[in-house]
Parts: sequence; C-alpha cells; structure tokens
Amino acid sequence: MQHVHKIVGFLLVSLLVFCAASPLSRAEQRDVPRDRVYNPTVLSPTAQRSARLILTRDATYNPGSAASIDVFVEGQRLARLAERETVTVYVTPGKHIVGARFASGPGPSMEREFVAETQKPVRIRVSTEPYSGKL
Repeated sequence: MQHVHKIVGFLLVSLLVFCAASPLSRAEQRDVPRDRVYNPTVLSPTAQRSARLILTRDATYNPGSAASIDVFVEGQRLARLAERETVTVYVTPGKHIVGARFASGPGPSMEREFVAETQKPVRIRVSTEPYSGKL
C-alpha cells in the first residue's frame, strides 16, 4: 500500500511540474509583433507617458494554456501576447489597473493595480496559471 502512495505522490508532483508556468530570463523573451499591438502609440514615451510597464507572458508546460492572452491597461486592450513574448508600454506615472484574459472567448479578466513611476519600470509577469500570484 505504501508503494501505491509513493506512485500517486510522484504522479501529482509530476502533474504540477508539467502544468506550471516557468519564469523567463530576458534572453528567452521576444518582443510581441507590432501587428498584435492594438495601440502602437503606447510603445514610445512622451512627456505625459514617461513610466514603463513591461508585460511578459510566461512559458507554460500545459498544452491547454498555449492560447494567446490579451493585456489591458485601464480597460483598453493593448496587445495580444503568446508564450515567451513581452511588450513594453508607456503610461502616465501613478496608479493603473492592468488586466489580462484569454484572447479566445469572453472569459473573465484578471486585474491588479500597479503604481508606475518614471524612473522605476514595473515588470509584470502574465500567466495562465490560477492562484499563481501573477496577473
């Protein structure tokens, strides 16, 4: 019976590892193509938009989580991220609501508040893993 418990435990751990999102190093990230940036004006800083938000989609080992994710700031869709993609957007300094949801379907959006400052870029990891602590 103890042997069965070890096998079940091993299978559960394997499943968690298989489905987990993996954080990416900067070398593993690639820029989102411009045709999936819905408001290209946010890609460049201005006198008003001087704070950076860097949104990066994690890699995942779950084949069902490979769908693209739309990212939003203040409810405005900014880009569609595939795995391992990143987009840097410029916003006004201050509090911003950043959201993400699967691009396919009308599913709910996960949202969090971030404070953007001119000299301190905010790096946001976007994940499809529920309860991951990430957006």
